[in-house]
Amino acid sequence: MDFPWVIWPSLWHTIRNWILSNLLIYRYLDQEFSLSSFRTGAIQALVHVSQELSKGNFDALEGLFTKPTLEEVRKNFSRFSLKQRLDLAVQEDDIFLSFPYQIGIIFTNEGSKNERIFVEITMCYHIFRGFQDYLKSKAEGTGSGAFKTVYENHDRISIANYRFIREFTKGVEDDWTITLANHFKPGDMGQNR
Repeated sequence: MDFPWVIWPSLWHTIRNWILSNLLIYRYLDQEFSLSSFRTGAIQALVHVSQELSKGNFDALEGLFTKPTLEEVRKNFSRFSLKQRLDLAVQEDDIFLSFPYQIGIIFTNEGSKNERIFVEITMCYHIFRGFQDYLKSKAEGTGSGAFKTVYENHDRISIANYRFIREFTKGVEDDWTITLANHFKPGDMGQNR
């Protein structure tokens, strides 16, 4: 999708995210919200969505994506090779790093009786196919180097950026919906520029 690729956390966003999640969202919008439980749910969403997407099962994705996002994902999916489609599927054990990159609070019709409040969270996931086997080989001493060598296995690494949105307007029951889904390989970075 047409969105700048997010790879690493930003110190500024991390501080801002903490303030927004703990001082605004938790206190004023949803007393059950926590960033750690959101992160856990976002990982589950990535695993489920990526596996259905890999199979081209768009019917299973309805309601999880906004309609315009699902249309764009469907259009982009048709251009993927079979290998690229298979690479979309993510196993939970293969996610070795995930973090909320940016949280935003959106007010529409601010100050009026029709005011609506939305929260949007952009997540970043680092995925290493066969990560548990890799860790096991390192622990047994059959592989060389340390954890930093994970990033030297370019062919096994991919990154996913997903953005979730939910309405928090008083009296509205809403679920998190995906508005962005990007999967890419760090080696493809030049193509994004």
